Amino acid sequence: MLCNTIAFRSFPPIYTKWFIEILEKYGAITDSLWPEFTMFGVSVILVLITTQITFTIAERLRDNLVPVSTDLVSRDLYSYAYNQTVGFYSHTMPGKIANQITLIAGGFRSTFCDIFGGLLGLTIVFILNMGLIFQIDCRVGAVLFSGIALRVFWVVYRYKPYTKAIQRQSDCQSTLSGKLLDGLSNFVIVKLFAGANKEEISVDPARKQYVDATQKSRFQKRLFFITSYFFDSVFVVGAMFFVAVAFSDGGITIADAAFILAAYMMLNDIVWSLVYAMPDMLDSYNMAAEAYQTLIKPIEIKDAQNAKIMRVIGGAIEIKNLQFSYDKRNVLNNLSLAVRPGEKIGLVGLSGAGKTTLMNLLMRLYDPTAGVILIDGQDLRDVTQESLRENISFIPQDPTMFNRSLRDNIAYGAHNRSMDDIRGAAIRASADEFINETADKYDTLVGDRGIKLSGGQKQRIAIARAFLKNAPILILDEATSALDSETEAAIQKSLSELSIGRTTIAIAHRLSTLRQMDRLIVMDKGQIIESGSHAELVDRPGGIYANLWAMQSGGFIKSV
Repeated sequence: MLCNTIAFRSFPPIYTKWFIEILEKYGAITDSLWPEFTMFGVSVILVLITTQITFTIAERLRDNLVPVSTDLVSRDLYSYAYNQTVGFYSHTMPGKIANQITLIAGGFRSTFCDIFGGLLGLTIVFILNMGLIFQIDCRVGAVLFSGIALRVFWVVYRYKPYTKAIQRQSDCQSTLSGKLLDGLSNFVIVKLFAGANKEEISVDPARKQYVDATQKSRFQKRLFFITSYFFDSVFVVGAMFFVAVAFSDGGITIADAAFILAAYMMLNDIVWSLVYAMPDMLDSYNMAAEAYQTLIKPIEIKDAQNAKIMRVIGGAIEIKNLQFSYDKRNVLNNLSLAVRPGEKIGLVGLSGAGKTTLMNLLMRLYDPTAGVILIDGQDLRDVTQESLRENISFIPQDPTMFNRSLRDNIAYGAHNRSMDDIRGAAIRASADEFINETADKYDTLVGDRGIKLSGGQKQRIAIARAFLKNAPILILDEATSALDSETEAAIQKSLSELSIGRTTIAIAHRLSTLRQMDRLIVMDKGQIIESGSHAELVDRPGGIYANLWAMQSGGFIKSV
């Protein structure tokens, strides 16, 4: 739009000079005037129509290409974000990441498409008119060019402090957005703990920082214009003075003077348009650059260059000399474990023993500091991450729900499955009954993070999701912790059925849920301390498992 408006007006100064020369040449309207005047009029019309058509086509192409190119940038950034590691998200709020992606995509559109897309046309117009002014009178040209150069110098001079202010504003905006989304995403907890006022107070420092950063960036923005007005006034008067001197000396004609002043006004429009556009361009560019520096971090876990597709037949798992450190703290210490195909393993231990970390390494959400994990003899680092996780069904302790239908949530991870398959999985997970009681049944939207579902309902949807996926390896992380005793009994029966012929690893603090496992692995401080069946471990005097079992009765903690 900037390029179109000014470039369309780039020819009037030239034609103003031609028109006045015609009037000076003939002095009055005569028959001899009409041929040249007709040629003048036709020329103006043709040039302006051609110019408008050209820029209309260019704007049409821009309107088609900008959304596509911006969408490609956004797609690439989201793809990059999805390929990041769990560790990356443990240090960055998802709301902040989403805001940064928006800033980068918007900065690309504003900087490269809206501004840089018009600079070529503006540069041509500027050189053309400035060249003609110098050809008419070098003194006037030098004055005008000096004024423009001084403005450019001022913009460059103010660039660094202005970019710092914008970067600070962008960072504060992303932080504020992340904090606000964090509170809104946990709306139920905020309500239950009467934390609305607390959340508002906790966000106040971020709000104040954002307001302060915005005020400072706006102050820096104003400095772009204050001296520009001064420069403009001084050099307009200077240009007029030298035009008057040149005319009085006979160096230029009235037509030349009219052209110089008209061209200067047009060039002045270009400069002012650029001065006005520059802060917005810098806003977009610097916000995008700051967001890019924050978002674009090296992806720590990548597929090997020649990674293969994992093929799981038996589901044997072999862990050798595994070590893992997090934030300079050892979590797993030289751990080794072999799981036979189809074997059901229960992991037991106090919180912080390393159970969940071991499962995360098995699913390659992290890479070990040392050691190796093999599935059917295949090193996890030699196969694609996607094929690895396609062979694992995971039921987490805290089920994650998308704001989509119940059907979509169950079918997530098992695409192109029929409605019969989806309902069959829900029945086996004891979820079909409550689903049919909802207004739209399997088409019912669950709300943000499943806010419309109870904890037990979300757990059953997660279990149905694992039933439908039907992977050869099953990992359960407190999979029945949110269920009542009656539902738990039904689910345990379904899970027992699901685990038949599949390698199963289950984590549970309620030990009664692990009694039927083939083998129990007791962990403490990142190491395996005990191993054996429930009966064997209970009979070990002074053992960790025996002590834990003694504290529980039927899966419930005794009063002490």
